[in-house]
Amino acid sequence: MWRRPVLTYHAARGSQPDLHNVRIAAAIPMFVILGAAVNSGIAHLTPHLYDSVLLRLDFGVSSTLYHWALEHPSRFILVDNIYCALPLEAAIVIAYTTRQARTHLLWAVCLAALLVIPCYFLMPAVGAAHIHQPFAPRNCMPSLHFTWAALLWLNTQPVWLRRCAFGFMLLTAFATLASGEHYVLDLAAAVPYTWMVQELSKPVVR
Repeated sequence: MWRRPVLTYHAARGSQPDLHNVRIAAAIPMFVILGAAVNSGIAHLTPHLYDSVLLRLDFGVSSTLYHWALEHPSRFILVDNIYCALPLEAAIVIAYTTRQARTHLLWAVCLAALLVIPCYFLMPAVGAAHIHQPFAPRNCMPSLHFTWAALLWLNTQPVWLRRCAFGFMLLTAFATLASGEHYVLDLAAAVPYTWMVQELSKPVVR
């Protein structure tokens, strides 16, 4: 319902690349819904989790930060708000960044969501906050949340907005650990994964 006036507005401006970007952006929520359905299927097919291994490999850093946040409700609310602010930051970046960077960003975000599915199947983990929830999403390794925040930083123009995106990426990294959603190794794995997605999405926008 809301797509028609938005597409009409962009079409009236006569900008075909902008219209194309709006269509890609409109598909992102569909990716999220599809991803939730796929993750539900993965949860049923992967009863054995790797959380104990990931927790051991990060030497308790994620667990320590998670319990630090839980000690005071105000801390956890702050961390949770930062973690949940990714869609808002994405909307700001998409609205203000330059056209070519925006095109690359939208393709990279969609590609990252698609390629991560086999990773979650091969390395199922749920995060410290969900260990005792048998059907929690297996979305730890690598951290798609951090990947998307990094992609926003890499594909943001102008410079002032890119600096803001870099700061938000660092806050997101901290929030993913303190909220109990991820382990340190998830963030480490997200770095080469982000680079791979960034490179693979380049030919699409040329």
